[in-house]
Amino acid sequence: MEINQMTFEKKLDYFSFVKKLSLPGLWILCSLLFCIDFASAQSLTKKDTSEVRFVNSRKFFIYKVGKGETLFSISQKFRIPQEEIHQFNPDLAREGLKGKMKLWIPAYSWLKKEDIKKEEQKVEDINPKEKEFKTSFFTKLNLSRIYLPGEVHDSSYVHEPLEKEIETNLQFYQGMQSALVRLKGQGLKVHLTVYDTEEDSSRLSKLLFKSELQNQELLITNLGGTELKKLNEYSNKHQSAFLVAGTNVTDQIKMNPQAIALFPSSLLQCRMMGKRAAVLFPDANCIVVKTSQIKENERSLIFRQGWLDTAPDSKVRFADYGKLELKGIIDSLVKGKRNVVFLPSSNEDMVSTIFNSLKEQVGNYQITVVGLPTWQYFETIDPALFDTFQVVLFNAGFVDYKDPQIEQFRRYYRDTYNTEPAEAAYQGYDAMYVAGTLYLRNELKFSSGKSEQKIDGLYSDFLFSKTDAGLCNENKILHFLRFQNFIPELIAE
Repeated sequence: MEINQMTFEKKLDYFSFVKKLSLPGLWILCSLLFCIDFASAQSLTKKDTSEVRFVNSRKFFIYKVGKGETLFSISQKFRIPQEEIHQFNPDLAREGLKGKMKLWIPAYSWLKKEDIKKEEQKVEDINPKEKEFKTSFFTKLNLSRIYLPGEVHDSSYVHEPLEKEIETNLQFYQGMQSALVRLKGQGLKVHLTVYDTEEDSSRLSKLLFKSELQNQELLITNLGGTELKKLNEYSNKHQSAFLVAGTNVTDQIKMNPQAIALFPSSLLQCRMMGKRAAVLFPDANCIVVKTSQIKENERSLIFRQGWLDTAPDSKVRFADYGKLELKGIIDSLVKGKRNVVFLPSSNEDMVSTIFNSLKEQVGNYQITVVGLPTWQYFETIDPALFDTFQVVLFNAGFVDYKDPQIEQFRRYYRDTYNTEPAEAAYQGYDAMYVAGTLYLRNELKFSSGKSEQKIDGLYSDFLFSKTDAGLCNENKILHFLRFQNFIPELIAE
């Protein structure tokens, strides 16, 4: 599903298929809209809006029809089109309007295009010199596959869970919306077009033939796989700037000089962690664990390289857990100095087994364990062991809830979407803010080979340069974390 020409002030042209969408579909579309203020309807009183219900985060007033009122007068009072009131009150078609009948009245309309146009004109008059930036966002929402049930149920909340991936993509988009407010304050008016790929590569191919895409100054996506490949091919062919906000995507876009990887690749992160660990723990005995998994061994090798980049005269030991299991690690430990052990696995069972076995060695050896970003989400490991082994992790981003800017974003997000922002919302905010900032700096194409200044985001900070093995641009900022009572804290630079 395509959503056309959307500015930050107004969300989108409304869809002809809106009546076919189910409650989850309505919830998704609701997130793509800003409320139209009902307070300016002069005949509306507090009593009229005192009873409130929410259906998948869309706000409704439960209004009791008064004597002599007509559907037209109610429509004028709430500034909601009559057909939209009919949509949520199927009894009207069967019984007609009756006194004392209770109606579900949307708190804001999705169908009144004339108000959108007027508001856009006002903004243009107020900010005649602001810059305009045209960009497109490709993601998967699957809007067209959701259908309308028989009626709206009278409930304070209808719980119809979305697929996890759809919810993540939706939060990413909502984060982008929030960044537009900040960019607006910097004099940038963003025309954002959203394309729903529906997880259909043939549909995506058709979307990429649309002529209006050639007028876009940047393409943004959080997708991977085949869809990322097609978008990257389009960007390369048409020399369109292309910002990719997925994880571990650098290998797929590395030969595209127009591409920007918002987050460092997995291997780059391991190398950066190796460099940082060598600084944090000088003169330590570094032990890199090898396993039976190819990807894990790649991480170990690149971590070792990073350590040697910083401390070329040091000795890095390999412990072959794949063949010798725990004995390989214990035999590599050295008494009288710190032992830094890099475990390259995301397998929670394996990490838990090693931790529980190594804790018997803590009385004889000083052990610090370096792990992967996924360890933050482990559920079965005793949190006390993170303190025991002074665990250090690395991650592409970190949400510091003590930061006033984070708290401000959370308040705005909760007020707007009635939910707490997840990690994807912070990433979406950063993607849009980085895109707008690079545009304002004339750095979308990185003609100099690197970004000149750091960009401060919410989930991460950003400083881009060409990758070592390709032409694309990649963020080179990583976050290093320690744990206190299993709560991650940033390690100071």
